[in-house]
Amino acid sequence: MELLECNHLYKEFNKIPILKDINLKISRGKIIGLLGRNGVR
Repeated sequence: MELLECNHLYKEFNKIPILKDINLKISRGKIIGLLGRNGVR
């Protein structure tokens, strides 16, 4: 069973696409870390 599921996720900030067509499944009992820039220019 999934704790979280996202399909075709899209997000933009100041009309700049940040996430495009992201599919993500996180199962119960898993520890997940997301790494990357925080959007500061």
